[in-house]
Amino acid sequence: MRGYTRELIESMGVVVTNSCRADLKLGGVDIEVKIAERSILNPKRCKGYQFCLRRNGHTEFDADFLVCLCCPDGLEVTDAYVIPRSGVDHKKKLVIPTENYHGKWEIYHDAWGLILEHPDVEWTSR
Repeated sequence: MRGYTRELIESMGVVVTNSCRADLKLGGVDIEVKIAERSILNPKRCKGYQFCLRRNGHTEFDADFLVCLCCPDGLEVTDAYVIPRSGVDHKKKLVIPTENYHGKWEIYHDAWGLILEHPDVEWTSR
């Protein structure tokens, strides 16, 4: 799915390269891409998406932005959440209950503009 995100951002006229700190790099901006399939989140059988951001023994989340891709069947992306690092600092996981979500993370739904407006993004042309 990193390829999906890369192609989408490149289609907006941004130079995308590989990053040592994260999955993708846009000039001076690092992007971490996470994908989750729909699953049962709790004993009440609530369905949704759970994104793991930090685990013991693994590299800490250190990107400028987190892109969470919701993939109900594991094949097709239905929703994307573009969240700045400040929005997920100190979180171990991020949970989005359903595709029709209207809660805390809703403001980041398809918020690609947050990345595109960053002053360190490198454009192919403007």
